[in-house]
Amino acid sequence: MKRKLIQYLRTVKVILFITIRRGLPYIIHYVSLRLRKQPIEAFFRFSFLFSNKRGVEIGGPSKIFLPKGIFPVISVSKEVDNVNYREKTIWGETNSHFYRKTIICEAASLKPIKDKEYDFLITSNVIEHLANPLKAFLEWKRIIKSGGIMLIVFPNKDLTFDHRRRPTTIDHIIDDFKNNVDEQDLSHLIEIIELHDITLDPYAGTFKDFIIRSLKNYEYRCLHHHVFTLSSLIKLLKEFLGMEIIYANEIPLNNLIIIARRID
Repeated sequence: MKRKLIQYLRTVKVILFITIRRGLPYIIHYVSLRLRKQPIEAFFRFSFLFSNKRGVEIGGPSKIFLPKGIFPVISVSKEVDNVNYREKTIWGETNSHFYRKTIICEAASLKPIKDKEYDFLITSNVIEHLANPLKAFLEWKRIIKSGGIMLIVFPNKDLTFDHRRRPTTIDHIIDDFKNNVDEQDLSHLIEIIELHDITLDPYAGTFKDFIIRSLKNYEYRCLHHHVFTLSSLIKLLKEFLGMEIIYANEIPLNNLIIIARRID
């Protein structure tokens, strides 16, 4: 009962926090979309990129991509596979009837998947959980075809429990890649503990619960190792992967989105 009450009160605070920073019309628009089960306008503009195509989701299932989500890629695609690090995570079962199959492997080491296997790759709220994002990006690029699409949704730090943290520098991301950092890395733990706004994290439990879960991050994968902005992620995709940026924007309720194309 206490945990449920904490979740409820923190969820209310999240909504109030976003309302203060973005205004009431922003919240009303999002609620209207959800009540009508309607996608955001950008989906109608770019759904052709996924229509009748074969794709893969990293870290699914994500509600945003499901048929009633605000960017329901799965509803227009031909078929989609899923990749996750285990069959059951803290967020639930990773297998779903929406997928052709689920592949169990690390997001930054997609060895079971051939080069240029898919027309598109989608992922939501995953990249911030990865200890070596540049390594992951290179793997993600490898498995999509030339001209293929990469769609990345990630938290808008200014509207989440990361709002006290500074964006991770590009140099740091590169160093993690050069040092071949893996998912057992806890080098950001002190920063996270000091700056994580637990009052905006409905599922973190008490501070003690949060510490215990964080120390077991290799099992749970809940830590946000890195904090990104649109500009920092665009820089990584353009300068280090040679991707073409098709679209980049803020989307409700507290996320950012980038759609990029592999051009080599």
